[in-house]
Amino acid sequence: NGTTHTLEFPGAAEGHSDVLGINDNGFVVGAYNNSDYVWHGLIFHKGTWATLDYPNTSDDGSYTFLTGISNAGKIIGKAFVRSSRTPFLFLYENGTFKVISIPHADPSLAELRSISPKLGLILGVTGDPANPAFIAQCQ
Repeated sequence: NGTTHTLEFPGAAEGHSDVLGINDNGFVVGAYNNSDYVWHGLIFHKGTWATLDYPNTSDDGSYTFLTGISNAGKIIGKAFVRSSRTPFLFLYENGTFKVISIPHADPSLAELRSISPKLGLILGVTGDPANPAFIAQCQ
């Protein structure tokens, strides 16, 4: 008895909008590609779309993926700046991006999977079989 809505970022290449997280307030985060070979972070709320990109990710081959959002608006994700040659994890809060360093994590394989809506606990994987998953709280 529910409803379904299609979420496709305006101007994105067909089928190239990925939604990856939602909070209790209905804010949705993810990524889209508009055929420029760059993935951009997306935010959707009540019919309004916005782009949120990690700095310097506008080059061909760079990307920003937003993977989770807390009720307080903390956003987690993964970015790759082509000039740095290594992907990294981040927390976006109050207009500032903060790089998240995870011990024993392979930067190429590590991912932030979700952030709890109320507590801000972050769940992720390291990409290292000996230390496969983690839960963290950023300060």
